[in-house]
Amino acid sequence: MPGADELDPRRARTSAEFVEMLRALKIDAGLSYREIEQRARVAGDWLPASTLATVFGRTTVPRAEVVAAFVQTCGGDPDTVSRWVDASRRLSGELSVPPPPSVFPDAPAEAAPPVTVVPRQLPGDIGTFVGRAKTFETLDSLLSAGEGTDPAGPLPIVALVGPGGIGKTALAVRWAHAIGGRFPDGQLFADLKGFSDTAPIPPSLILHRFLRALGATAEDIPTDIDERVALFRSLLAGRRTLIVLDNARDAAQVRPLLPGAATCLVVVTSRVELRGLAVSHDLHGVMVDGLSLDEGVQLLVRLLGPQRVRAEAGAAVDLVELCRTLPLALRLAAAQLAVDERQSIARFALRVREAGRLSTLAVPDDPDTALRTTFDLSYGSLRPEAQRLLRLTGSHPGPDMSLASLAALSGRDETATRTHMEELATLHLVGRAGADRWEFHDLVREYVTGHLGATGTGEQKARLRGLLDWYTTMVRAANEHVLRGEISAGGGKVSFPTYTEALAWLDEEAAGITAAIIAAERAELSSYVFGLASLMWRYYLVRGQYEQLNATGDLALDMANRLGDIEEQTLFSLILGNAHAARCEPHRAIEYYERALTLARRLGDRKREARALCNCADALLDAGRYAEARRRLEEGMPILAELGDDVPLAGAYTDLGKIEMHEGDNDKACEYFIRAQEAFELKGHRHGVAVSLFFLGAAQLEKGEVVAASLRLEQALTVSEEAGYTFGVALAHSRLALASAMIGSFDAVREHHSRAVEVARGLHSPVLLAEIFVDAGRCGMLSGEPERAADYFRNALSHAERSSDAGLTRRSRDGVRAAERALGSMRPIGR
Repeated sequence: MPGADELDPRRARTSAEFVEMLRALKIDAGLSYREIEQRARVAGDWLPASTLATVFGRTTVPRAEVVAAFVQTCGGDPDTVSRWVDASRRLSGELSVPPPPSVFPDAPAEAAPPVTVVPRQLPGDIGTFVGRAKTFETLDSLLSAGEGTDPAGPLPIVALVGPGGIGKTALAVRWAHAIGGRFPDGQLFADLKGFSDTAPIPPSLILHRFLRALGATAEDIPTDIDERVALFRSLLAGRRTLIVLDNARDAAQVRPLLPGAATCLVVVTSRVELRGLAVSHDLHGVMVDGLSLDEGVQLLVRLLGPQRVRAEAGAAVDLVELCRTLPLALRLAAAQLAVDERQSIARFALRVREAGRLSTLAVPDDPDTALRTTFDLSYGSLRPEAQRLLRLTGSHPGPDMSLASLAALSGRDETATRTHMEELATLHLVGRAGADRWEFHDLVREYVTGHLGATGTGEQKARLRGLLDWYTTMVRAANEHVLRGEISAGGGKVSFPTYTEALAWLDEEAAGITAAIIAAERAELSSYVFGLASLMWRYYLVRGQYEQLNATGDLALDMANRLGDIEEQTLFSLILGNAHAARCEPHRAIEYYERALTLARRLGDRKREARALCNCADALLDAGRYAEARRRLEEGMPILAELGDDVPLAGAYTDLGKIEMHEGDNDKACEYFIRAQEAFELKGHRHGVAVSLFFLGAAQLEKGEVVAASLRLEQALTVSEEAGYTFGVALAHSRLALASAMIGSFDAVREHHSRAVEVARGLHSPVLLAEIFVDAGRCGMLSGEPERAADYFRNALSHAERSSDAGLTRRSRDGVRAAERALGSMRPIGR
């Protein structure tokens, strides 16, 4: 039996043949499912026995990360793993999509290879870097040992560990630049902000940024963190990529960011030893100490110039000793001296002594406080307005700070604010994070919040309110576009010219706004918590930022519960219901909607009562509970009609149409879809128009009215494209492929099906994939290819089960059974 290095997966012509080769690989390895699971866990992979049993019980191509982990566990080297992963992607089209049906005569045997994105994210190297020769030798030897004689061999995880201000980041960046050429597939960099007084950046957000850097679109990226990890590892499989994770808080923050590929090198910096990683990974810790005395003096020479340092050589040595050879402290001291060239190094060193904090400089176990004297001196050299701004920035909750938000925080205009921020940047008290954006070094933020925060507390709280007011105004203005997708007629003091600009502003400020909601909750500013969270939830949904939506929604709901505010409890129960519905979690959504319904009735809030009823109906449809959904709609729709709440009412008509389609009354379904379409058009609700047109065309297609259905579907496609409704574009193309197959126009089938798959590459929705595969299966049946149709239907079933959509699951199962009957075989369908 051939081994992992001898089987050639490139010879597999179908998904079934590929799975058969995987079976051969398992047999040759002589491993049971349980043994494979255990070996994979030791290697840091996750291959449950149940997953493997499912993989080998079907004839569809497993996910790329499953293939990579499986082949590696069975003894495959990196080249072999890469070969198997490439073959799986070819057969699955990177979406578990079987090759187009053979009725498409011009369809290529393989999709064109995707464009490879090579990220180059390393920050710029510091030109004044000095020393660390022995540390570089240690790092180089670790890399060489990892590579051995095989340039594709498994590489270690290197952890640079040391106290704050010791120079870990500069060291990591310098070494990464030096070895970058050995990693031709790129370099990824992220500051995890593990030791900041703001919350550490969650791995899910870092994964989002890395996936974008690796070429994934926003819609490509899953919302579930495990799926993000899987996609990240799949994209890195077979690549030689350098990953630098700066300022990690603990092993838990790092673990999801580790690639599965042994060809990637990971460099982590942290103030703590990441012992948890050493249990399951090849971790090598390298302790980073302060500079030597000579290196400290050399750094001053680089920063101040050789003439000035030579002229006061003794004082320079004295200053280096006072700064305990911490690079950050020396750079801050040099910045002070550079600002005032008339000040001697000796006089500056005397000022450091006279500051009365030499005892903190001498504490070896806590060098973080060693910088306070230097910070005090830097602070003292600022003009009063810059000092005030520095104090206030400690109240800014975001990971970075825009000029406009700082102006709102300080209550000054942007010109004055920029001038003061430039002064802070000159003294290295803030760093630049982009055009008109700044960020703190962690130690400076600690100094500002811990040492300066004791002064001006009343003003800080007042100015935090000013920042929250500004965020509220700006988000409300952006929502004039984002919630409706239309250009606002204006009228407010703040407006965005276009939808694109409004969305771009939200994208840039979202992290700061989320942090502001959390800060408002900590400050017991409930009105801002409720206001901003209720303004942001739709944006979070549009962008798929479900973790932020759940975090802020839960925060607001908890606060409403503490305050006994039933009105806000009702609102955020509805919002969290919408969040779970969007994540294909209908049962959780129903729980929140039922709670919102109970609370709305207690309040006598008929509008929210009606919306809770109709939203619950939509979730009940997804759960396959059609009779209950109809009852909820019959309760809620009269209230919506009475109140003139027309957009939710139009959505309810769409849901009634879905129920009628399920029950086989397509004539009645068409009536409801037409009513929905007309109501949406009256309100200019383009998304609703596209949805109702699609379902109208789908119902007409089921009635056999192919020409009329094609017209409606073409209209749905046009409106979806105009509205930027990508999901609707894919659905319309997929159903147009089915309409073309029904009249035997297989060239058009190929064109629409290919376009649907292409658009679906930019999304990550099991519901969408299941719909496309069901339509493709029906095309296969119409073309007389039941075996290929069965493959499509099985793919549809897999995705439908993941989506918890009962109707899709039923249609997928029916399709499998029909295809197998046509084949004259009743093989088990997996469940």
